[in-house]
Amino acid sequence: MKKNEIKIGSCYQAKVSDKLTTVHIISEHPQGEGWSAVNTKTGKRIYIKSAQRLRMQVTPQGKPVAKGPAAVAKFLDRHTGSPKGDKKAHASKDAKAKTKADTGERGAKTGKKLGLLSAAVQVLGKLKRPMSAKEMVEQVQAEKLWAPSRGGKTPDRTLYSAILREIQNKGDASRFEKTERGQFALK
Repeated sequence: MKKNEIKIGSCYQAKVSDKLTTVHIISEHPQGEGWSAVNTKTGKRIYIKSAQRLRMQVTPQGKPVAKGPAAVAKFLDRHTGSPKGDKKAHASKDAKAKTKADTGERGAKTGKKLGLLSAAVQVLGKLKRPMSAKEMVEQVQAEKLWAPSRGGKTPDRTLYSAILREIQNKGDASRFEKTERGQFALK
């Protein structure tokens, strides 16, 4: 929005902490730039420094104030899905989460690509012997559990570093243990 479009006493959709919420503009800020506002959901006072944080004028309940059918359709499409209520195109996060198979096992397929560290855990679990990072990467790629997405030249060094970092940061909770120089096994 533009600075001259903002009216004191009106409600607007505003970006606050990377989320869109409804705010009620109370007054111009005492120092001259921006506005003092209240978040209608939390009741907290906030400072709106620029008009660019405000998206469009809404009612206190968050419904768009009619400024023409195009503005309302754009608002509805952006924030609630398509204005016609196309439920298939905009499934909720809960619905998507329920379709994933979660067996509770390490590295179980969840619809996401398996990371190199998780793939290494699977390989070490299958072979049940200590391996070097280079062997793990070769085995992971042979079993097609993982492939470099950006064409990295040294995935074995990346894996080695990640395993050491996990051992250092998690301590006893780490999935890996160092058996000898350059060799790792599962706990």
